Amino acid sequence: MNSLSEKHKRAVSSTIHILEKSIDEMMYMLTNHFDGTSYKVKEDIDDKRKTEILKKIKKLKKLIENFSAEYKLNKNVIIQSRVFESKKTFWGIYLEDISSDRLNKKYGAMSVDEKEYDGKLQNMINFIKSL
Repeated sequence: MNSLSEKHKRAVSSTIHILEKSIDEMMYMLTNHFDGTSYKVKEDIDDKRKTEILKKIKKLKKLIENFSAEYKLNKNVIIQSRVFESKKTFWGIYLEDISSDRLNKKYGAMSVDEKEYDGKLQNMINFIKSL
C-alpha cells in the first residue's frame, strides 16, 4: 500500500486538481462551440483528431482517478458561492486596472473622452457588484 504524508498529499492533490481542471477545460473546448465578445476560439482540429484527443483525455482522466485512489489523495471541495464571490472580486479588479487614470500612467494620454470611458467602465463594475 502506498501512503503519502499529509503534506505530500496536499501538494500532490493540488497539482492533480490543476491538471484535471485544465483537462476538463480542453474537453469542453473540443466538445462545445463557444466564442465571446472579446475572444474567438479558432476550431482548427478536425473531427478525426478531436475524437483521438478525447479518447486519450478520457484515458488520462482514468489514470488520474487510479493514481488519486492509490495514493488516497484528498478531493478538493469547490464551493460554488465562494468561487462566484471571488470571481466577482477579480472581475472588478481587472476592470479597475484599465481605468483611464491607470492607463494614462502606463501608456500616456488616451485618445477618447476619459470621463465617458470611465463612466462605462464604472457601470460594468457596479453591475458586477450587484450580482
